[in-house]
Amino acid sequence: MTTLFSLFSPQQWKVLQALDRYRFLTVDQMLYLGIAQNPKSLRDKTLFALRHHKYICSEKIGAFLPDIHHLTPLGWRVLTEVEGPSLLPPPSAKKQPFSALFAGHRFAQVDFHMAMVKWVEQRGDLDLIIERQDFVRHPHPLTELKLTAPSQHSSLDSNCKTTAKLWGSAKGKTTLIPDGTFGVTNADGQAAVFVVEIHRCTQARSVADQLIRYFDVISQEAVRHKYDLFVHPIICSVHFNPAVLRSVKQRLLAHPAFAQYRQNFVFRELTHGGKALRDDFINGWHFADDTKTNPFPQS
Repeated sequence: MTTLFSLFSPQQWKVLQALDRYRFLTVDQMLYLGIAQNPKSLRDKTLFALRHHKYICSEKIGAFLPDIHHLTPLGWRVLTEVEGPSLLPPPSAKKQPFSALFAGHRFAQVDFHMAMVKWVEQRGDLDLIIERQDFVRHPHPLTELKLTAPSQHSSLDSNCKTTAKLWGSAKGKTTLIPDGTFGVTNADGQAAVFVVEIHRCTQARSVADQLIRYFDVISQEAVRHKYDLFVHPIICSVHFNPAVLRSVKQRLLAHPAFAQYRQNFVFRELTHGGKALRDDFINGWHFADDTKTNPFPQS
């Protein structure tokens, strides 16, 4: 390593690496990653020193929310000087990356990302070739998927009947920006791509319409066009509200086109059996008809 690296303790460097990978973290999330065992020492020594030298920024985004920590442009520059170019653009100089209103959604995105990385590491026979999230500020969002034509799939009205409204026509929506996209390959070169949507919305119709757009992602092979992978994605739909989840599944099952895509959609509540997503990543998933499934097998 260079002299620059020697300026940091191993724990400080792990913090910088993790903040580059996940973009922001809470102390609790850093403990989950194994960066430290003692939250007080992590907070009062490691994070304090990095903040003092302006390598990271620590912010309170709400009275009842944990502080978040993220790289400053200086911290990002120091890290990339040692480890090479990053896929992600440098962090914004703007201090608060998101408001308290979106905190739960952003925390869930990072929890999914961390759990995905841990699953791949535990498997040992997979390579994580895609790990992207949508909250990175960029002229062209990293998860953006482009459709080659307007959608031909109708929305559903409040009675679960198809309507004449088509996504991508009147509103010109020919791109989608998933909350996250992750891809893995095995030793034989076989790939799987997981597209993540975290739903806090309380309007089941809006959520269902959002998921209906993925019919076109599959039929138009948008993943192949973006990543050059000949696979259809698995859409991981994660819900804060169990009642909305139930209603969304009913609406999708009522859609005349859903049957041909049903194997590509898996669902779960954010908390399953009292455990958070990151603590019980492989359980709680099911298809729209409530049949249990595990899109993340252990072997």
